[in-house]
Amino acid sequence: SSGYQRRVRLGTEECREVDRSTIRLCAQYDSLQLAVKLAIGYLGAVAGRETKDYGLHNSLQSNLPSVYVPYTAFDQVLLQLKQKSDKTSAELYKDLVDEINEHLELLEGVSAGNEYLNRERLLYSQT
Repeated sequence: SSGYQRRVRLGTEECREVDRSTIRLCAQYDSLQLAVKLAIGYLGAVAGRETKDYGLHNSLQSNLPSVYVPYTAFDQVLLQLKQKSDKTSAELYKDLVDEINEHLELLEGVSAGNEYLNRERLLYSQT
């Protein structure tokens, strides 16, 4: 467990969640809409929006410690969405890819001058 927690409402129940674990659980149990909402919210928190809601102590800034981003959990959600053929899944896929790419652009700006950052490897495909 990464220690990052947020309260989230699942149906009528409120529960505590841990970022990547909950995103993976949502994907595993076909709650892809919630998984996308959590993933987009988490990326927003990393960017500095509502960081406390996601239990982050800091956001993505060059003068602060690194912030963990659960890309593999996002990949699992994207893979499941891509396997579906309905319009809602396609829209969710696009929304998440757009948000990830926006995050990667932010990362590139914050990491300007970092010789280990390869822009070509950072982009997620829309297809």
